[in-house]
Amino acid sequence: MIRSLTWVPIRVQDEQLGLARTMAEALGLSIAWESHDHFAVSTERGDIIEYCGTSHDAPAYLFDGSACYGLLTEDLGRSAAALRGAGCEVLSPIVDAGPVRYQHFRGPGGVVALLQRV
Repeated sequence: MIRSLTWVPIRVQDEQLGLARTMAEALGLSIAWESHDHFAVSTERGDIIEYCGTSHDAPAYLFDGSACYGLLTEDLGRSAAALRGAGCEVLSPIVDAGPVRYQHFRGPGGVVALLQRV
């Protein structure tokens, strides 16, 4: 059902975005998208690390002190139903963002999981 770990968001102070970008570029990661308050880098395989400044308007639950990660699934509906059945809290509806569809859940220890289908 799950194919890979594909997304990790990281919250940094706005003034640290430049350093985060320099570090990512030094590691050979490509800029996938960017705006004034966040940017994402991609590996050759397409995995994403998204750096969000403190002024970036992201759902509060993504950065409430717990870990957060994204998982690529072959069947979003089936994987979402499995997490609901396991007692995970649904944090968002299924979002259709063009080529990507995703949904957020909260699991044990407050960890937030993003299920996505590309």
